[in-house]
Amino acid sequence: MLAGNERRPPREPRPQSPQLTVRVALFGAIAVVLFGVLFFRLWVLQVLSTDRYQTEAAASRLRTVQVVASRGRILDVNGKVLVENRPGDAITFDLAADSIVGTRCAVMAPRQPPDPAPPTAAEMKVLLHGLKGKARTRRREAILARYRPRPRPRPWRGCAAANVAIGRLAALSRTPLTVFEDRIHAATIRSPFQPVTLVADASRPLMFYLKEHAPEFLGVHVAKRNVRFYPYGAVAAHLFGEIGQFTADDLKRPGVYPGATSGDVVGHSGIERTYDRWLRGRDGTLNVQVNAQGVPQGVATLLPAPIAGDDVRLTIDIDLQRAAEVAVRDGIRMARAGVAGLKQPMRHAARGALVLLDARTGAVRAMVSYPGFDPNRLVGHGSDAYVAQLYRDAADAPLLNRAADGIYPPGSTFKPVTAIAALESGVLRVDERIHCGPFLVVDHQKYKNYEADTNTDLTLRPALSQSCDTYFYELGRRLYDRTTGNGSFQPQPLWMRRLGFGAPTGLDIPDAAGVAPDAAYKKQLFGHDPINDRWTSGDAVNASIGQGYVQVTPLQIATLYALLANGGTLVTPHLGARVEDSTGEVVRVLRFPARRTVAIQPYVLDTIRAGLVGVTHDATGTAVSAFAGFAVPVAGKTGTAQKPPLDDFSWFVGYAPVDRPQLVAVCVIEQGGFGGVAAARAVREVLAKAFAVTATGGATGTDGRPIAVDAVQAANAIRLGDWTQPGAGG
Repeated sequence: MLAGNERRPPREPRPQSPQLTVRVALFGAIAVVLFGVLFFRLWVLQVLSTDRYQTEAAASRLRTVQVVASRGRILDVNGKVLVENRPGDAITFDLAADSIVGTRCAVMAPRQPPDPAPPTAAEMKVLLHGLKGKARTRRREAILARYRPRPRPRPWRGCAAANVAIGRLAALSRTPLTVFEDRIHAATIRSPFQPVTLVADASRPLMFYLKEHAPEFLGVHVAKRNVRFYPYGAVAAHLFGEIGQFTADDLKRPGVYPGATSGDVVGHSGIERTYDRWLRGRDGTLNVQVNAQGVPQGVATLLPAPIAGDDVRLTIDIDLQRAAEVAVRDGIRMARAGVAGLKQPMRHAARGALVLLDARTGAVRAMVSYPGFDPNRLVGHGSDAYVAQLYRDAADAPLLNRAADGIYPPGSTFKPVTAIAALESGVLRVDERIHCGPFLVVDHQKYKNYEADTNTDLTLRPALSQSCDTYFYELGRRLYDRTTGNGSFQPQPLWMRRLGFGAPTGLDIPDAAGVAPDAAYKKQLFGHDPINDRWTSGDAVNASIGQGYVQVTPLQIATLYALLANGGTLVTPHLGARVEDSTGEVVRVLRFPARRTVAIQPYVLDTIRAGLVGVTHDATGTAVSAFAGFAVPVAGKTGTAQKPPLDDFSWFVGYAPVDRPQLVAVCVIEQGGFGGVAAARAVREVLAKAFAVTATGGATGTDGRPIAVDAVQAANAIRLGDWTQPGAGG
């Protein structure tokens, strides 16, 4: 132990190892380098990149909003507005506000096997063998019910149920939540980054409520949109078509919508689709500066500005269109009332179609399908329920354009086709007399005449005017005899196709092809059925009077009679006339060349036209009563088509004036009975409007020239009165 006054000797410092010295120097160097990099980066940001980050900071304060361009209007031939725009408020949902909704709603449905094909006509015939009347109808409906499309699974059901804002919006708009989910699903497939339109045209109370309670509806926005408006309501509704957002399926058809991108509003049917490239404008962009809270600051700039679409002027005359729609309804009322000329009231008459066509150019002046629908109700509150109601109405099928897409047996209106085929094939002479009796037996099968008490010999002209069935049965038999055994030459179907049947007409909205039956059609229809897959004499006989397998549209019949009236030109029917900009300047004239000129001997056309004049002028003509006293000379043809188990369909087609044909009018009234009554009266009514027929008998053609009063029809008015019993059937 050391004494108290003794001190411990100082400890000598421990010598520092070389390794420690190196570590300290290394850490110091690293610190210096890091601080150097940091200061250099600060210098770069604050000095060298000042302009760049100032630009980005300004951009972060800029919000862009798509401004949808106004869609072009649709006008009638005189410039009256048929379709225009009105301001509306759409309610959208931003998928970025709830990524879970977007993910769940994007689930795809599993692939499903296609629905089984319904029975063919031949199979249905076997299944319905031995049944008649209501029992046959019930059995047919029961069979078809088995083949109705099955509901497809929607695995995204419930994908938006957890989102309170979407659920409340569905309740407020009285829209099923499943509808919103379907729309979100479609939008995620189409464009997952675009806002989804949940309500296309919101009511004002709903719009104001959303604005007042905006914090409660995260992701829900009100956007200004243009909505289509139809000033004439249901008039011509079948022609215009629908519009909607560019879909994933549309991407597969780039030629249909040139220049369209996801989210654009395009035409999906009708005139809106055919002329979409002109009607659709070019959207613009609204640039708005906002503060940190998103509140707009300063003045918004519109760059680029939206460019409105061009207007499309149609050939439709809205005044004639309205008159034609009234005429069809009047014809149906006459049929149901059982006016003179009908054996009994046609109580099931409720549907029909009418076409008014320029015989020289193919311009459609009116096209009616009844019953119809109100396109204004297809948007806004209640539109989903209204659309569902239209689809449920299978009996009336109000969405079907019967004038262009409805296919019917044409009945006796088809007889000029048989006459042309027989004359041009050399199996008939115009002066040849053929017996018109109560029936004709062909290959041990009896075919009855519409008029059972007739017994005379006729040439072609009176056979047409009186509509003798047995005369044309004989022509059908002769044409069948000229058909080769292997079907390589079939003059009857050949002339059907030459005259425009069995193919679309070329109308600028979709139309049906109908059926021009031949041996190939029978084989396709019946498959490997050695009994029914042949073209038989019975097929030819039935086709000769527009029955059997022959199916046509009213528009096809209109083009046939335009050909007869103009001397052999098969016109292309069309609705478009020209494209104009907002100032009325013509952008493009729409041209529709004739499909072809059919080589028919002039004497053949003259003979057929003479027979058609006899229909409305001769004492025994089938429509002499309907046009008695009518100032304008009309030539035409009645048709009473059979479609069991339904009542007879009423047809009339005519052109006027006889000496310089300008317009063709064709009307069909389903289950309307004899063609010389309801359908003929409807045609008379619309022609009276077209030619401005006055009470004193004056009339003016579409060329502005006066039309001389028809003396024969005036004399028939004195002889028969304006509406009396027709002289014959057909």
